[in-house]
Amino acid sequence: MKRTVMATLVLILVIMLVWSLTQIYHGKNNVSPVTRFMQPISAMEYQRMLGVGVNVDWMTYSWVNYYYFYWHSREVCIPEYFKNAGFSNVRIRVNRDITTNYTALVQLASIVNDTLKAGLIPVITYTAPELRDNPTSQQTQQHFLQWWLTLARYFKGYPYTLSYDLMVFLQELL
Repeated sequence: MKRTVMATLVLILVIMLVWSLTQIYHGKNNVSPVTRFMQPISAMEYQRMLGVGVNVDWMTYSWVNYYYFYWHSREVCIPEYFKNAGFSNVRIRVNRDITTNYTALVQLASIVNDTLKAGLIPVITYTAPELRDNPTSQQTQQHFLQWWLTLARYFKGYPYTLSYDLMVFLQELL
């Protein structure tokens, strides 16, 4: 069963890599143009750009999410505070099911857009609690795959600086 989990993870990674390498930014999802990063970035350059980062829970805890959008509605860009504090990337932890909750997907896009506008590199990661709890379930693995496919389709055409951390705490499954 571990092979099935690993095969699924590899398949997701390949799909996302191919998808991101073949897309051209078309101004979808209200992202302001960041033309400098609309072409592929080498691994060495991307590693250099990542610099110092921080985990953020803007899409993990409902009360944090509430306050993020409370300030957002007052035109306060929370990611700018992180940029001004010296961070160059934020790892946006998501524990919501974007396959059935379109509002969560739109909120995530808003956070990614704010992050890009602030000059930070957004790294989206799915906490996948169901996969941690039941990694051998075919249904769970299928949901995990569907979650990432939904995300990849939605963020199609975003700058190459947007990246993905496919799974948090993978070592716990191995």
